[in-house]
Amino acid sequence: MCRIETYGTCGTVFSNEAAIRVARPTQVVEQPRVVNVSIGQRAELVITIENPNDATFQWRRGINPIVDNGNITGSRSSILTINNVTAADIATDYNCVVVGVCGTVTTKDIRLLTIGVYADIPQSTVNACIGQDAIIQGQVYSNPASVPLDIQWTLNGSVVMDGNKYEGTTTGVLKIKNVLPADQGVYVLMASFTGDVSSMSQDTVSVTLASAPSISSQPTAMAICPGTTLTLSVTAVGAGTLSYQWYANNSPVSGQTSATLSIAGFTEARQGAYYCVVSTACGTVQSSSAAVTAKTRTTVSLQPVATLAVKANEALTLSALGAGEGTVQYQWFKDGVELTGEVAPVYTKTAVVADAGKYWVRLRAECGDQISDTSTVTVAPVTTGVNEDVMTGGATVERIVPNPTFSSASFNVNVISPSRVSIVLTNTAGMVVATLANGAVIEGSVHFDIDASSLATGTYMLVTSIGTDRHVQQLVIIK
Repeated sequence: MCRIETYGTCGTVFSNEAAIRVARPTQVVEQPRVVNVSIGQRAELVITIENPNDATFQWRRGINPIVDNGNITGSRSSILTINNVTAADIATDYNCVVVGVCGTVTTKDIRLLTIGVYADIPQSTVNACIGQDAIIQGQVYSNPASVPLDIQWTLNGSVVMDGNKYEGTTTGVLKIKNVLPADQGVYVLMASFTGDVSSMSQDTVSVTLASAPSISSQPTAMAICPGTTLTLSVTAVGAGTLSYQWYANNSPVSGQTSATLSIAGFTEARQGAYYCVVSTACGTVQSSSAAVTAKTRTTVSLQPVATLAVKANEALTLSALGAGEGTVQYQWFKDGVELTGEVAPVYTKTAVVADAGKYWVRLRAECGDQISDTSTVTVAPVTTGVNEDVMTGGATVERIVPNPTFSSASFNVNVISPSRVSIVLTNTAGMVVATLANGAVIEGSVHFDIDASSLATGTYMLVTSIGTDRHVQQLVIIK
């Protein structure tokens, strides 16, 4: 059973349990090559596979699917039944496609035949080893089965006989003793009803020399990033068919049966010693072992604070730390925009109101990028009492007098250099009740009057914005 456990700042949660079953590759355990039948009789084509309950079946003629009808049943099962065989049903290309948990396999062609003799060699090539015996597994079928048969093997057109070199030359199975180079060639299995050459059937197989393999290029140790594809290769030479099986930590790696191993989505759990066993009919050889390790993932070990509240003119400081393969690079962002030059683990500056927003940092290392959590920053403007002057945006905003007031008040703004100035009076709900300035102001002292005659008793805010700086002070009106 398997389940996923997820951790977070607010607790831990578990997924539902899932059952995991390890199955072997889909394979056909047993199948006939020939089914003999007479016209009008019932015929059954039966195959056996491992774990049939986990598989689906589709019988075919050649590449054309067979469907159940009044005469044919079981086209989607392991047993195909033809209840009343007709001449149209006689064929040599019946096969079944099996889809299992671990892949798809197609049976060899099955022959549905009437009266006659049939020679068959399942293999097209036999790899033979010098100095060893080789066996060619042929089969001979006849219908009816009781009729005597003449069976003969030939090599390159010449009849071969039992003796020091051969055994079984008049049977379906031929043994070649102490194989030599001269034993290579095309072997033919011929069969007919005794005395009836017209019933002759034959099949052929090529015998080639094989040798034990040798490895000319070994797999190489490597360190790779998690999530990428692990690729290892081996180069082997040898006469005959070469087969490959890769191993990790002495266990075979499922599906890795070629000269190149390829595993997508590599994880730390797949670290270890990898090697390949190469085989021919004449022996095996094991490659050297290649150590495969995982590089360090890019991670954020210290997240910036979730929220940060500062006042204008105070220090705004955010920090993050991470780990990764090689040098970890930092890049800070505000509201999705890259902050030029902010490439250190710590971001700091003197805050202004415009700095409010959402911040995060991107960590970049050899094994990819990671984005930190988002930090929401708020910046409060500088607020003064009723009896203070304040410097803001390169100007001095003098205190409002009189304050409190009954009907009117005034104040001066001393501008050092030409600036854009906005001055509004708002109530406690933030609604603008009066606009005193909104435009460019030349350098010097500018006087402003506030008419409070139409305003109700209460506390108001005088908001002065000069450039990107903002200043707020209170005005109390009493009626």
